[in-house]
Amino acid sequence: ILTEKILEKCDGDDKVYIIAQGDEGFERLVLKYNIRPNIGNSGAWSIGEPEDEDDMYTVPMTPEEWRTLLLEEDYDYVAIYRLNDYFRETYDVLFDDPGYIGLNRVYEVNKETGMLYCEREE
Repeated sequence: ILTEKILEKCDGDDKVYIIAQGDEGFERLVLKYNIRPNIGNSGAWSIGEPEDEDDMYTVPMTPEEWRTLLLEEDYDYVAIYRLNDYFRETYDVLFDDPGYIGLNRVYEVNKETGMLYCEREE
């Protein structure tokens, strides 16, 4: 579902930051492959606070640090494959409609403000 949504929005030359909270990275790699020739992120895909001491995949990052990364690395979209309550509660300040943060959604990055916008689905 998410692959289809990304390919509908992207023109083949876009950069997409994939969020897969608490994931070890396999699904993100498959999604990154499936959205080619668009470019998926290579670095952190699970951001914020690690879920437990065994979570070695989550990279500590504040909302402001993530916004800076999205803008400096010129991302066009953010795609959410997996999320958790921590992500929803912490990064909601970057979404134009925090109540519309959800799985399998693609958000456009405003290149001036770093805010994330998503068209409502019917």
